[in-house]
Amino acid sequence: MARVIITGVGEFTQGVRELGPAANDTVELELLLHGVERSIDRAKKRELASLSRGLPVLATISSSAPFVGLFGTVFGIITAFQRMADPSKGGGGGLATVSAGIAEALLTTAVGLAVAIVTVWFYNFFTTKLEQIGALIDDASGELTDRLMQHGRRRAHESPPSSSAVTT
Repeated sequence: MARVIITGVGEFTQGVRELGPAANDTVELELLLHGVERSIDRAKKRELASLSRGLPVLATISSSAPFVGLFGTVFGIITAFQRMADPSKGGGGGLATVSAGIAEALLTTAVGLAVAIVTVWFYNFFTTKLEQIGALIDDASGELTDRLMQHGRRRAHESPPSSSAVTT
């Protein structure tokens, strides 16, 4: 959040410096603040993108882990049936031979589901945290622009009238 706010404050101070005496004009000040808001928004997007860089990996793992486990199960069951059918590998043992192979094969499904469940938890946790950080940044940047506008208006009202003002 600090990098986003620092970006906004830096943009504002640079803009006031560049405007010089025109910084006392509320129209110029509002135009400057619109630029500051856009700058803050870009900084926010950069920071949130940086913080979310690992989320696609978590999403991929959580969605593919059950399939990897299922593939292992199917492969293990095929192997169990092949052992049962091949007498040279202890086949013909019937249910005992198949059940041991199937139990081993189902382990891959359990591991795949466990990995998927844990990564979904982490994905949801980090996604929620990113949304909370985004909301905090929005709140802080809105507060900053409000304060900068108040400061600018106060400055405009306190400054002496310019010599080019028309008097009647």
